[in-house]
Amino acid sequence: MDPNNYVLYSNRSFAFLKLDQHYLSLQDANETIRLQPQWAKGYFRRAEVEAAGGLYDEAIISYTRALQLDPQNTNQNIIWVCSCVGLIFGILVVILDYSLTKTPTLSNPFSMVAFSIALSGIGWMAGKAATMMGNDAGKSLQPPDDLANEEKEKEKRLLQKKRNIVKHRHDTDTSRANFSLKFVFNSPYMFSKYHFRKVCTIILGTTQGFSMRS
Repeated sequence: MDPNNYVLYSNRSFAFLKLDQHYLSLQDANETIRLQPQWAKGYFRRAEVEAAGGLYDEAIISYTRALQLDPQNTNQNIIWVCSCVGLIFGILVVILDYSLTKTPTLSNPFSMVAFSIALSGIGWMAGKAATMMGNDAGKSLQPPDDLANEEKEKEKRLLQKKRNIVKHRHDTDTSRANFSLKFVFNSPYMFSKYHFRKVCTIILGTTQGFSMRS
């Protein structure tokens, strides 16, 4: 490890902080500030360690110092850097087009300026897109899902599903019973058997009546 590389000390301070090794993290943060006192991230690292250790007053001081050294938003810096790169690239293209070609494509000064500004705008949009894609700030501060309500809803859905299954089985059994009763009472065989018994009863009654008379 290079003893004069403040970036490595900063990264190791962050790693120690994640391991809850606050003493070692603070040592590396202080070493970062000693090697590069004008670098805002060194004070930021120290502020993070101080906040994690409960030294909130010291953390506010370190955060304030970091803000004084780097008042601009990092994302905003990226956008402006991309815009400047686009503008410089546009100017280079105009110069090369004018000096290396016999018939320059951009011969009008207004078109040269417009082309350079257009490339600067493209650089601005690229920087903006990059910051939006990599911006995850605030996600950890969003309220978590209500796991208790979610569990209750799951239990309600499961109970309702069981009730539907029981109701379906009851309806199926009832329909089968009704079908069986209809089959029995509406069966032609049962109808003829009932009348056969009735006819036999009438015949037996008539026979008994004749025998009594004789």
